[in-house]
Amino acid sequence: MLTKINFESQIKLSPTQGVCKVATTTNISFSGITTIDGVGLVNNDRILVWQQSLPEQNGIYIVSGNTNLVRASDASNSTDFKIGQQVFVYSGSTNGEKIFYLTTNVTTIGVSSIVYDVLSGLSGSSGSSGTSGSSGGTGSSGASGSSGTSGTDGTSGSSGTSGGTGSSGASGSSGSSGSSGSSGTSGSSGSSGSSGSSGTSGSSGTSGTSGSSGTSGSNGTSAFIVSSASTPSPVNLD
Repeated sequence: MLTKINFESQIKLSPTQGVCKVATTTNISFSGITTIDGVGLVNNDRILVWQQSLPEQNGIYIVSGNTNLVRASDASNSTDFKIGQQVFVYSGSTNGEKIFYLTTNVTTIGVSSIVYDVLSGLSGSSGSSGTSGSSGGTGSSGASGSSGTSGTDGTSGSSGTSGGTGSSGASGSSGSSGSSGSSGTSGSSGSSGSSGSSGTSGSSGTSGTSGSSGTSGSNGTSAFIVSSASTPSPVNLD
């Protein structure tokens, strides 16, 4: 879009009469002017007048006294006009952002026709916005990935071998029984006394002595029971 600032940089190699605030849209009076092309005017605003019934009245004007138009000092002599000169108008509902160019040769101000035309191809109104494109269709869903293969089961660890059962200790041998003592021999019986001779009665013979008792057999020796884990204990075999 052209602006008041970038216009001058874009046409610096072309003849120009500078920039104007607004351009007329019909034949006007040069006094009592407060608004042109929908834009309010103030002192020193620069106006392009280009649609007068008398074309020699066209040109570049300045607002003076708030409501009157007078020719701009840089557009008041014939030498200030050259065919092809361009003017950029930067505001106005009809002519805003348009470029105008001079189409006639001006030899005498107030006598020669001063005719401007719109430079086509540079300042057309903005085109209407294009319609929004239709939304793209939803993409198809991607295929599901194949399931990964299951890992092989680990082999079970071998069971530990059971500890061997300890062998039982050997039983101790039984002690031998003691031999029984031999019985004592019986004492021999006393001999009978001899009978007394008849006659006088003899004196009674003395009683024989009792035989002595046999000696008791001696006690058997004690046997020992041997165990695998203790000191042998004596066993009495009486």
